[in-house]
Amino acid sequence: MSQRLGQHFLTNTSKLRRICDALTLTEGDVVVEIGSGHAELTRHIFQHPVTVIAVERDSRLAALLARNFQFSIFNFQTMTNFQFSDPPRLLIEGDALKVLPRLAEMLQEAGVSYKLVGNIPYYITGRLLRVIGELQHMPTCVVLTVQKEVAVRMCAVPPKMNLLAASVQFWALPEMLFSIPKRDFRPPPKIDSAVIRLTPHAEARLDIRDAYYSLAKALFQQPRKTIFNNLRKSDFGNAGEEALRQTLDAVGVNPNDRPQNVDVSHIISLASTHV
Repeated sequence: MSQRLGQHFLTNTSKLRRICDALTLTEGDVVVEIGSGHAELTRHIFQHPVTVIAVERDSRLAALLARNFQFSIFNFQTMTNFQFSDPPRLLIEGDALKVLPRLAEMLQEAGVSYKLVGNIPYYITGRLLRVIGELQHMPTCVVLTVQKEVAVRMCAVPPKMNLLAASVQFWALPEMLFSIPKRDFRPPPKIDSAVIRLTPHAEARLDIRDAYYSLAKALFQQPRKTIFNNLRKSDFGNAGEEALRQTLDAVGVNPNDRPQNVDVSHIISLASTHV
C-alpha cells in the first residue's frame, strides 16, 4: 500500500507465522483481515481450512489480491445486497472503519462467528479500537499489530492506568504477545511495533457503555489531578461535591487518589450509578 495510506508491510516470515498462530485457527473459522496488502499475512492464513474475508482500502492492491489469490471481490458500496454464503476468499474494497460495522452485522444475521486480524496503519489505531469495541456482533478474537508504546498503554493496570487502557479493557482482555523491531517492515516505521491479542468479554455491558466512556474521559482528562477534582466539574459531579464523595466511597474509590490507580471494575461500578 502506498505511504499515503500509512501502512508498513511486515516482511519477517517467522513473525507473520506467529501472528497467524495467535489466532488459534481451527477448521471452518471465518477470519476478517484488515489491510491484506500484498497478502504477506494472508498467505499464512491460507494454509488453514478457513474462510478469509479481506478488507482492503487501496484499489490497486485489491485488484492484485483478486487476480493473484482468487479472491471474489466485493465493493463496499454494494454491500447492502451482500449475502454471506461461505465463500472461501472474499475481498471487500473499502475503509475498514466503515466496513466493519456493516460486515459484522451481516455475519451476525448469517449466524457466523469470526476472528479479526490486521497489521493496521498506526494513525487509525484509536478509531479502529473504538469501532471494534462498539460492534454489536463482536469477534471472538482480535490480533493486531500496533505501535509498541500503544500496546504497552493498552495493557496497563494500576498504578499505570490510562484512558486507552480503560477504554479497551471495558470490552476486552488485552495481552501483548511479542515485539517486532522496525527493521522487519518495508518501509520501516520510526518506532518498534508489537502484536496484541484482545479477547472480548463474554458479556457486553451495553447498558452502561455510554456512561462508562463518558466517565473514563472525564476521569483521565487531567491525570495529575485527583479523581475528585477531575469528576466534580463533569456530569458525574452535578449532584454536588458531597454526593460525589459519597458515591466514590461507596464503590471503594479514594476521592483523593490519582486516576492511574483506578481499576476498570471501579470505573464500571461508578458508571453503573449514573445510568
